[in-house]
Amino acid sequence: MGTWGLAAFENDDAGDFLYEIEEAGSWVPAVQAMQKVILTFGYLEAPESQRGLAAATLVAAARSRSEVTVSEDAAALLDMLPPPPPLSAWLAKRTIGRVLNRSELQELWAEGSELEDWRTETRKALKAL
Repeated sequence: MGTWGLAAFENDDAGDFLYEIEEAGSWVPAVQAMQKVILTFGYLEAPESQRGLAAATLVAAARSRSEVTVSEDAAALLDMLPPPPPLSAWLAKRTIGRVLNRSELQELWAEGSELEDWRTETRKALKAL
């Protein structure tokens, strides 16, 4: 797991994902990432979890940047994007819930001593929604 911190944008998958959104110039990749998380039946792997969590956190930050930890790249991206599309907050809530409760990412955090810290950080986005 190419991760260096607890926040949603502190991993390689999220960095790649931000680049995809920048290239698209729209929320389409974010919506697709959240839909993939929600619609995956069975095992949800870490890369999809991190992408979905980054998308959901980006939506939360678009609503309330002061409550959500975002990278400088994510903040710059928010400045160039229009407001998130309708129902994106609903998708974001479902995505965060799925990742927090039933995902490989959650299992990986559970292997170490930082599971509760990661959950606390991730729930900041949920509160902002």
